[in-house]
Amino acid sequence: MIAFWQNSTTEILYRDWIGGIVMGLTVEAGLYNDTKYLPAFLNQQIAALNIGAMQRYTNVGITNVLTGAFVDNTSGGTLDTNLEDVLYASFSYAGFFPPAESMGGTWFDGSVIWDLDVFSAVNKCLETHE
Repeated sequence: MIAFWQNSTTEILYRDWIGGIVMGLTVEAGLYNDTKYLPAFLNQQIAALNIGAMQRYTNVGITNVLTGAFVDNTSGGTLDTNLEDVLYASFSYAGFFPPAESMGGTWFDGSVIWDLDVFSAVNKCLETHE
């Protein structure tokens, strides 16, 4: 995890649109363009760091733009099979970046619905410690 975040400080993960922020505000779906840079970075990092199945319970929430549904992606499930896509969607902050087109849908990060998803952690705790 440390290597991932250190590497993210030296890479270009997004750029301005050709027309700058004005184009992002008026024409595009977000202020900045991450559609080429962030997926390539995630693909490279996941391959280079040899990230396999999660060893601890992990939950990443994303929001389906078309249905408005909050979707939990957990270790032992979608995080182990679609980690790159889920991370790309979770980095798509509404307004700043366009929604992520992946996994057969259009996604924003989970904070569109929940600023802090306490419920997933509490429910997992109740599920495993009853």
